[in-house]
Amino acid sequence: MMKFCFMTSIPGGLGIPHELSNTEIIKYFVCLVVDINN
Repeated sequence: MMKFCFMTSIPGGLGIPHELSNTEIIKYFVCLVVDINN
């Protein structure tokens, strides 16, 4: 699930961009926290 969340948190889901917008960073951490808690 973590990989899925990580991929969906990246714009386009094409690997790691040089910069992530605040929204994308928040989405990543929220999804990561959900993954850990579940």
